[in-house]
Amino acid sequence: MSQLDVQHDVELSPYTTFGFSQRAAHFVEVHSEAELAEAVQIAQTEKWPLLALGGGSNLVFAHDYPGLIIRQLDQTISYQQNSDGKNNSNGDIDDKQDIQVTASAGVSWHTLVMDTVNRGLTGLENLSLIPGQVGAAPVQNIGAYGVELCDRFVCLRALHVPSGEWHCMNGSDCQFSYRDSHFKHHDGDYIISSVTLRLGEHLGLHTAYATLSDYLALHYPGVEPDARLVSEAVCVVRSARLPDPAKLPNAGSFFHNPITSAEHFLQLQVRFPDIVGHALADGRYKLAAGWLIDRLGYKGYRDNGVGVHEHQALVLVKYQQTDASALIQLADKIRQHVMTEYGVTLNIEPRIL
Repeated sequence: MSQLDVQHDVELSPYTTFGFSQRAAHFVEVHSEAELAEAVQIAQTEKWPLLALGGGSNLVFAHDYPGLIIRQLDQTISYQQNSDGKNNSNGDIDDKQDIQVTASAGVSWHTLVMDTVNRGLTGLENLSLIPGQVGAAPVQNIGAYGVELCDRFVCLRALHVPSGEWHCMNGSDCQFSYRDSHFKHHDGDYIISSVTLRLGEHLGLHTAYATLSDYLALHYPGVEPDARLVSEAVCVVRSARLPDPAKLPNAGSFFHNPITSAEHFLQLQVRFPDIVGHALADGRYKLAAGWLIDRLGYKGYRDNGVGVHEHQALVLVKYQQTDASALIQLADKIRQHVMTEYGVTLNIEPRIL
């Protein structure tokens, strides 16, 4: 008989950063790969739909969930020093040139970043303060300030739900691209249990973003930055730009920065000389979605309990308890306005269920 505590008719608002009030038919928390496999087997036996829930920072429940939600709680972080192959889960690491860190899916992403930074390890500092858990990071291929998860990725372990087999997947298997991966297009096929990333001084520091370099120049003039200082700068800059979900419910950036052709970008530049965008390696241009929305006057806009954050047009927030349909209606309104004005499609970043 199963030892898992499967709960029924569970309120979901505590498990997402937007906190809309929906319910799950079934809910279970697991602490190991064995328990994860057991929970999946239960769902398959009962013919329940299945959803692996991370930190809920990139998920909006617009409806009750009719199946089993699995929440992973394993908090394991371990390190391997490639030069001698020694594993180290607690002590300091002497050779910081080439290190691998493996974190379980249930670890808070920011907790992982700070653990590496506090050990003096370079690689994840630009990804500080991104909400959510480690298991969700590859799905979204999270990124910030010039660094993406795929830049540090080694491999992951995942349960292939249809077969019940465990797979080790490398970067090619994951098919990473901008805020995208294989997992987004094969929903429910895999549940990630752990992620391994590469760290080391050889990766260098990335401080090209003006907001980061300005902060470091102002507060640490003449000081050669290290991972700890870059992480500090990222945390300060993010906190100033993005509201804390614990105080003002949100899911961070609600829209992807759209990518358009060079021809279209030049046409837009004629109409809007101050448009914000930068060229990609393939010749296309990535536009700043926040600029597109802000120019249309939405910053600070409120309607039916939701709105656009007063300091960051890319962030939609919940000001008071309301239905998720209000958020979706606002998002649709913004997307339609952007399409009409610029001929650009805004894609929603959080998953909506």
